[in-house]
Amino acid sequence: MPKLYSLILLVFLFGACHTPKELPEQASPKASFVPKQKGTVWTYRYTFHNQEKEPIEQKLELLQTEQKADGLYLDLNQAKWLLRNDTLFVRCQGRGGGEFQAPLYLPTADSSTYNTCKGDVFMQVSAKRLPPKEILGKRYEDRFSYQIGPYERVEYALGLGVTLHQYFGIGQKLETQMELIDFQLGVGED
Repeated sequence: MPKLYSLILLVFLFGACHTPKELPEQASPKASFVPKQKGTVWTYRYTFHNQEKEPIEQKLELLQTEQKADGLYLDLNQAKWLLRNDTLFVRCQGRGGGEFQAPLYLPTADSSTYNTCKGDVFMQVSAKRLPPKEILGKRYEDRFSYQIGPYERVEYALGLGVTLHQYFGIGQKLETQMELIDFQLGVGED
């Protein structure tokens, strides 16, 4: 029995002293991956390509943040996210009723593939870097593209958020497009 206690103590000490190595493609970025100030508002224009509907505008607002041991929880008027280091996680609902986190957007040096969820369905994401671009009058150097399954494509700018979200239908025909048309950084605490 004393040997078992010694072994447990060694494992505990090794785990406490060991710091995981950070991969270069996941190194912490200069700017926050997503703005964290309460009151931040993103305004999007939705264009419907498969229907004769006028485009509509919709606002996404950061209502509340809460720092916990596993990261910063961001509650928006239409989503709930977790920001951990440089990765944005989405809350997923398991078919058995449990809740868990899955990576939604993460920066990448070149390209990578990972899994995320939509509701209780897992989907493969192919991520890659995009060239710098001026968006809403400001140049963004760190931009990424995420192909989520066969029917969604997202463009993301570090420090700004989602700038373009496209939904495709059968035959890869563009159905709906959500484009960032205005951004107001909140003045609340971050």
